Amino acid sequence: LQVNGDLVVGTDLDLNQVPSDAKIFTNGRLYAEDVFSKRVQQLSSARMKENISQLSSQETSDLLQGLQPVKFRYLSDQSQRLNFGFIAEEVPTALATHDRRAIHPFDIVAVLTKAVKDHRAVIQSLNRVVKDQQQAIAQLTARLNSLESRIQSPHKL
Repeated sequence: LQVNGDLVVGTDLDLNQVPSDAKIFTNGRLYAEDVFSKRVQQLSSARMKENISQLSSQETSDLLQGLQPVKFRYLSDQSQRLNFGFIAEEVPTALATHDRRAIHPFDIVAVLTKAVKDHRAVIQSLNRVVKDQQQAIAQLTARLNSLESRIQSPHKL
């Protein structure tokens, strides 16, 4: 283990005594049972990426169809706490690690963000349709009332 700065490890940590600037850096995998953080960040600069393109609505739909949320208990958790999430072996390949033992949660956030944006666009479109239909119904109702009043008062014809 090579540490450049603060590294705090333990099972009974008082989180109030952990330095606010404590950092852990690993150039590889880091496995942990529970991770507490004030903020989790994923490197995401365009300078680090290539072949950037928008996620299509069809891709979003296909990926969402492949996500089956489950509730479960970890075998190693003696407290038997109920958890919610996904089964790595069952999520779409693009959302799982190559060994299918873990998922890419930030990728799932991107898919969900696109789905929410798509749904908002549909809702806005449907709201416009409903507004137009309400106006048409109001106009037709006014015309119907006018015609009914003419029928009830034949001398106005």
